[in-house]
Amino acid sequence: MTIRRLPGGTVVSRVPLQSNKAFRDVAFSNDGELMACMLNFYEARDPKPVVKVLALADGRTVATFRGRDSRRFAQVTFAPDRDVLAATSGGTLYLWPFRR
Repeated sequence: MTIRRLPGGTVVSRVPLQSNKAFRDVAFSNDGELMACMLNFYEARDPKPVVKVLALADGRTVATFRGRDSRRFAQVTFAPDRDVLAATSGGTLYLWPFRR
């Protein structure tokens, strides 16, 4: 995936996501260094939805979080201080402690 700043289309980052792993929502940290990407795909061995946190500077995955069941995540967001990542799924709010 290519992330571009508009207007102008300047490339900010290229993030290595496989095309068969579609994402539904993204959230950026307040400092603009991280992107949380909500992936709603189901791997053969683990049918749980996934949130990946990516460093925009180089596209590397810095954290991966999974839901507890097969219900898809609906939204994802960082807390303002970037210490917690939150996602919702089927009436459940997931709060993952996050420190980079």
